[in-house]
Amino acid sequence: MNIMQRDETTKKKSYTWASYIQVLEEEVPRCWQLGQIFMQDNAPIHTAGEVKEWFENIGIPLLEWPPYLLDLNPIEYLWHLIKTWI
Repeated sequence: MNIMQRDETTKKKSYTWASYIQVLEEEVPRCWQLGQIFMQDNAPIHTAGEVKEWFENIGIPLLEWPPYLLDLNPIEYLWHLIKTWI
């Protein structure tokens, strides 16, 4: 099941900040509660100015993520071992 719609007008016919906001508008009110912080990664559709503005306008704080942090991404340890082995 796919709840996001691809944007057929983009080069790669992929997801955009607009399709992400559409999902946020439908899903966040059902599950977000006062006092929570919303967490998302640094995917371009998550970090778009329009998305940050959407969260700001409705008063939901975002957890700031560094662009790259090995400790929070366990698969990076595996990639390092594989690269070392090869």
